[in-house]
Amino acid sequence: MNIMNFPEHWKMVCFGEIVTFTKKPRDLRYSEYDEIPFVPMDLVPVAKLFSEKFILKTNDELSSGTYFEQGDILLAKITPSFENGKQCIIKNLPAPFGIATTEVIPMREIVGVSDKFYLFYYLLLPDVRTLLAGRMQGTTGRQRLGKETLGNLEMPLPPLPEQRAIAHILRTINKKKATLEQEANQLDELFHAMLDELMTGQRSAVPLIDSEPPD
Repeated sequence: MNIMNFPEHWKMVCFGEIVTFTKKPRDLRYSEYDEIPFVPMDLVPVAKLFSEKFILKTNDELSSGTYFEQGDILLAKITPSFENGKQCIIKNLPAPFGIATTEVIPMREIVGVSDKFYLFYYLLLPDVRTLLAGRMQGTTGRQRLGKETLGNLEMPLPPLPEQRAIAHILRTINKKKATLEQEANQLDELFHAMLDELMTGQRSAVPLIDSEPPD
């Protein structure tokens, strides 16, 4: 990614200047809640904007975890989850906060400065992933992306209206992609059901078709 090619009205910033890394409030007591939503790494999807998957746990069952709030971006920080693009925005929690695996970094946009959907998609850029992966620390197979390292990432930032316009286009494409994938899955299920029924004589092909198949 060549930063020299960006429009002149975009400005260079450090990632940590345009996000807030979420921290647990000092006065919050988990014991005040009967159940707390918990998000393990296996429920953090790959490059999926939203996820509503979590496990409800009691306070006694939560030995450790990372505090996050409704609407936060959860970014996997450990290899190979980070390189694989594991990140999402958790929504529809039954509480104003949740607890995730310690191997994620929760963050949110700064109102009036950045758009969380733009930030989400920026973190999916292959060049950005490669750059950050090269700065991970730790032993082989257990390397992690530090919050400070992420915060020091230099990036070009368009004005907020332009961020939102870019994110809107990408969300629209993603929504269409998800619809097409769902339709493809439904057609695949139909194909295999018909394959089984037609090849075993459970369904007759004669009433179903009255013309030659396409080439």
